[in-house]
Amino acid sequence: MAHNATRQLAQELLIHIIEFLGDSFADLRACALVSRSFVHAAQSQIFQEISFGFGAASVFEADRRSNRLLETLHAAPHLAQHVRWLCLLTSTISGSTLSDICGCPFPGLQAVFCYKLILYPVAANALRQLLALPTLHIYRPYPFDLSGLVGLSVSIHAEVVRWPKIAPILQNITVFTFIAHPDMDVTDLSAFGSLEYLRIELVSLAAWPNARAALSTIAPSNNIRKIVLLGKFFAVDGDELDRTLTRLPLHYAQVVDFVMQPEYYDRTIASLSSTNDIRRTDDDFHWFERMTGALR
Repeated sequence: MAHNATRQLAQELLIHIIEFLGDSFADLRACALVSRSFVHAAQSQIFQEISFGFGAASVFEADRRSNRLLETLHAAPHLAQHVRWLCLLTSTISGSTLSDICGCPFPGLQAVFCYKLILYPVAANALRQLLALPTLHIYRPYPFDLSGLVGLSVSIHAEVVRWPKIAPILQNITVFTFIAHPDMDVTDLSAFGSLEYLRIELVSLAAWPNARAALSTIAPSNNIRKIVLLGKFFAVDGDELDRTLTRLPLHYAQVVDFVMQPEYYDRTIASLSSTNDIRRTDDDFHWFERMTGALR
């Protein structure tokens, strides 16, 4: 028993060490070839997140790439147990291939992200079966039963929050991220009664008025603990930005993070009178997943 515990601890340490390699496929692949003891740890990182349909110029190419990956997973079923996040660009995947993807066993799957959702009936039924996995915590498709949704990410199409089937579940959303766009309607954040974590990305400097208007809709009785703002704020008028931040009805200290380079932050943001409530941070690619708990 002690011998087995030692081996288990050693494997956990290996996984922790290899995690520092990040998304470097070449380095992870090299680690998998070092020795048998490195294989599981390296493979768990390589196959932690897999994508279908991205980077293909046609449906034919997307299907060819997808089928090659599916063949690998079927030939080595143990690899599928490492998959935690599944990303699908459904607009470039045929219905039959999408059905095959959804039918592949993913025993540890935690999150499914669907982009440009285009579904035929057969593929829709297959995707429903995939979303029924008991391990799943996060999904971004529509239309499905969203009553248990706690996280929502909508890119620039924030009008989705006004869809009849989406509006009723907004009170349950604790994590919300969207991209502010100058040509889009203002997102009403007062509809998110349980919101705790908010991330707004500016598609351009011209989107700042849209983001500012959205921030002004935060209700006084909000539960927001963290706001992340990503964009070219070094070009925004400092006094105007200061007024916007000081008027936010927030109840927690240091709740606003600015994603920007240190030199720009020091030049503009650090001089604001609301500096006690803000800080600079680096961009976190997995912010949405981490806030909703998929990375725990």
